[in-house]
Amino acid sequence: MGEKTAGNGDRPRGVLTPEDRAYLAGETDYEYSQSEINARRRIRERIYHSLLDGHYLFTALDSRDCWQIFDPRHQPRLVEDEDDESVSRGMAYADEYTEEEWSRMKKALEGWLALIYSGVEEPPLLGQEVFASLVEGGIRQVIENQNCLLDEFDLTIETQRDVSDDELLDMFETGESLTNDELVHLFKHDLIGGDDLLNSIEGRSETVRTDYTDDDSSK
Repeated sequence: MGEKTAGNGDRPRGVLTPEDRAYLAGETDYEYSQSEINARRRIRERIYHSLLDGHYLFTALDSRDCWQIFDPRHQPRLVEDEDDESVSRGMAYADEYTEEEWSRMKKALEGWLALIYSGVEEPPLLGQEVFASLVEGGIRQVIENQNCLLDEFDLTIETQRDVSDDELLDMFETGESLTNDELVHLFKHDLIGGDDLLNSIEGRSETVRTDYTDDDSSK
């Protein structure tokens, strides 16, 4: 028997359906633009309600259930007989993640954090402080709900896009998308004026509102 890790096409429905994954991966297209708009709206709505479910998942699940979600010994692997394609597929378990499985899990967890950060960093929940408060609040829930003995938790993150000030300014002047932090950085270093900063941030906010309006008008 050979072991095969279930890929995107093999995995059952989660927040996304297999069809959603194929679309987001660029493997399939919709024939009509309205169908694509409707699909994107359905994906956003499922993600939104999945985020709201986070409160129930943590507070209602036993702590044992929580860690078993991430324990490789409780995650089934899809296996098939490499010598006989007619043999039905079965499930197997392993004591630890393979390098490929851990890489995929790591990217998945980073993806959730990136999704949350990008959501609160943009309008209407603007600011790094919001993300920091969410991290602190999540850790506090663990301490209070699972009676953890943790007196202090320090987390400092320093990261930035690997571009020079001149490259950022060129990107700004050519109309490329910059984050609010990058815009503020240009302003603090006297590379753009206050009006440029405000107009850029307001313009991005207007774009977000316009995108939602365009989608909503097609309901």
